[in-house]
Amino acid sequence: HKGILSPLAMDAIITLTRAECQAVAIQLNRDQQQQISAIDIINSSSIFTNAIVGEEMVSAGAFVMVVHDILEDLRESADELLGQQQKTSTDDPQHQRTIFIQSISGCVQLLHQCKDLIRAVLTHPNPEPDVNNSDYTDPRPTIAEAWFFSISSLLSIDKELTNFFLIQQDATFHQLVSETIALVVQLLCLKRLPKEKISTQNGICEKHNETFQIGMSLDGPQTLAMMMFLELALGIPVVGSGGESILRRVSHEFELTLKFGFEDGERGGESSINADLLGGALISSALYRGTSGGLPPWAVEDIPGVYSAMFHGVCQQNPQSFCEILRVGSNLRLFGAVSSNKNNASASAWFGAIPAGKKLAGRYIENMSSKAKETFLTKTRDLITFTTASANMDNNSDKTNKQICNSVLCDSKNPDVWRQFKVLLKAACGGKKKSTCYNLKPQVTNWECDRI
Repeated sequence: HKGILSPLAMDAIITLTRAECQAVAIQLNRDQQQQISAIDIINSSSIFTNAIVGEEMVSAGAFVMVVHDILEDLRESADELLGQQQKTSTDDPQHQRTIFIQSISGCVQLLHQCKDLIRAVLTHPNPEPDVNNSDYTDPRPTIAEAWFFSISSLLSIDKELTNFFLIQQDATFHQLVSETIALVVQLLCLKRLPKEKISTQNGICEKHNETFQIGMSLDGPQTLAMMMFLELALGIPVVGSGGESILRRVSHEFELTLKFGFEDGERGGESSINADLLGGALISSALYRGTSGGLPPWAVEDIPGVYSAMFHGVCQQNPQSFCEILRVGSNLRLFGAVSSNKNNASASAWFGAIPAGKKLAGRYIENMSSKAKETFLTKTRDLITFTTASANMDNNSDKTNKQICNSVLCDSKNPDVWRQFKVLLKAACGGKKKSTCYNLKPQVTNWECDRI
């Protein structure tokens, strides 16, 4: 049946995807094993070349993309599978629904068995090689694109066809989504902002410390897929399996290895933060960092949709919760790595390009005065609070208030509201970046999965 994976096909995709990731890891780790600086990466591979995984061939991550195509087939055939359009009177709607749910769950289990290797590869600190001087093709961007598109398809199906049934009932699905959000946080925190130094522990020569980027590039279709995923994931308004929110699960992804907090006076001490708020603050910090230069300018244009999803989804249209996440995210610092003594943290730790003691949000937010920060948060709160109150205005409200509401299009789901917020956010994060080395907005990769 279209959209149904047989056990043999599932095992094959898992085996091939894991083997591909292991080959990528070997390629990336070779330089460190030979004590070669990441800037001097040996740009050679017998597999990851233009002739094998280049733009004209089948890209790395193709088998993960097959899962995405299967999920899209499931969505297209949902009416039949769910028994909404029966071809014969003998069809059992409940049986068809069971097949549909089992098919999605099979894809969830498949992706779950590949997630750890994929995440390790995508967050590897080795830089993308100089394509002008090598035939080597970095496989990580297309693997990332395939991964984000696949998880996005799962979320879209769960939202549109089952009303978040799976995210609430399937612990594995819930874990996949939260870990992929954590992956986004890691990728953004790998990005060094202008005039920031980076860790020489990641294999970067001291002479390149001022200008060199570590990790996979975000200037490509992988970021289109990443922003689409983030908007879908943060738009989930329900509590997941086991009663845990998505935000709490995101915080759990980091709290066992890294310690975060605040300096005195920034928010009454580190003990005042809970797991849900920490998860939201980590996401907020990463988005601040992305807006400050970690993301290409064309990707920053998608920021309004992400914040709108966060407000209406995980924050459940609560202006206070939304602004508190922004506030804590602007103050969140890396204290260090968690040691065997949970009360202590190593001050020598790095989180991507961020050293212990620094704010995750980056230097623009780090250097922002308290007054400027309060102005940003106050304007945001006024914008969101006014639009929310206006959108929910009772039918008996006086005519004058209604006219004011209509004149400024004050609906919190209106894109204009979030475009106004983007203006506030970009101003807080250093304004428009006049000269960057980023490319123009790309097109998604042409996978042509029918050839596989």
